[in-house]
Amino acid sequence: MSAPNQPRSVKVLIADDERDIGDQLKYYFEMRNKTQKEYQFDVAACYTIEECVSALRAGDYDVLVLDVVFRDGDRRGLELAMVIRHELRMKTPICILVSGRATLADCIEAVRAGIWDYLVKSSKAERLFEDQVVDSAVRGLRELDIQKRLEKLVVKEWLPANLDELKRTYPGQLIALWHEPTVTVVGSGKDAYELSDALRPWQASGPHGGRPYFYRVPR
Repeated sequence: MSAPNQPRSVKVLIADDERDIGDQLKYYFEMRNKTQKEYQFDVAACYTIEECVSALRAGDYDVLVLDVVFRDGDRRGLELAMVIRHELRMKTPICILVSGRATLADCIEAVRAGIWDYLVKSSKAERLFEDQVVDSAVRGLRELDIQKRLEKLVVKEWLPANLDELKRTYPGQLIALWHEPTVTVVGSGKDAYELSDALRPWQASGPHGGRPYFYRVPR
């Protein structure tokens, strides 16, 4: 655990079958360690799907940067990302997909699968692609840090007294809780994607910058 005012150690796994891109992304994450104080990136790179799966099973990573298309097999990165999100959801909470070209269908699939971001490799963008990837990872980590702080607040102040009621009303469901300062259930559904429309009115204003806390109710 990081000491107060010290960067939090973050493990990043980059999986891209184009070795030069994977190595370049690794370099940019490591260079960012010199210019920002929130996170200290510990970065590993792999170049095949098999290496990626083995690395994820062997250790906990905070961020996964995954190429959409691998040339070494018939499994696409997007399909692998969905498997990873289902089987290793808690081990790799932030998944960023990168692609040489994006299709609308892939973007929609990525959103439905709970992928954090989908970025296109491009030399024509105003900002370097590598910087976009690192910035996206930092934004995702900040969101998770806020979520964890809200979780501690909600669990400590509200859930113990109301858990029985939640179990009766929302058994096994994902619910969104809003703290203002008492906690209110503002949406429910089988996954966060289904909650997005219900929560949209709450995003513009509210405590904690308009970020609801998601909680899966035990059965």
